[in-house]
Formats: sequence, C-alpha cells, structure tokens
Amino acid sequence: MNVPLVAAALFCFTLLRYPQTGGEKKLAVDWVGAGVFAAVLVAVTLVLNGLRGNESTALLIAGVAILPFLSFLFIP
Repeated sequence: MNVPLVAAALFCFTLLRYPQTGGEKKLAVDWVGAGVFAAVLVAVTLVLNGLRGNESTALLIAGVAILPFLSFLFIP
C-alpha cells in the first residue's frame, strides 16, 4: 500500500543531494528516555486492556498508578 509513497520519497531524497559535511557522526541514543517511553506504552496498554475488561483489576490499578509517574519522567 505505501510502496509507491516510499519509492517517491526515496527518489526525491536522491534528487536533493545533500552536501557531505566532515566525517562520520556518532549516533546518539537516549537509552533511558527510550526505556521510559517503552514503560509508558506498557502502562497505557495495561490501562486500556483493564478498561476493556481483558485484564485483572489489580493490573488496571497498577497501570493507573504508575502512568502519571512514568509520564512525569518522560516529559521533563
């Protein structure tokens, strides 16, 4: 479905020909932020599944309790 869109984007990217600057740059990844984001997604999943009725009440309460804390950590 998205193949023509991706192909057009790659074609446009090759037409831009960005100038090469300096040497290789080291990839900087915020591993702590990525882990907190993953935990936020898990907490949201627990809350949504608990509200739907697929999980136990204890997991729903745990998700609701931890979600504000994790959101506070993720959004400084």
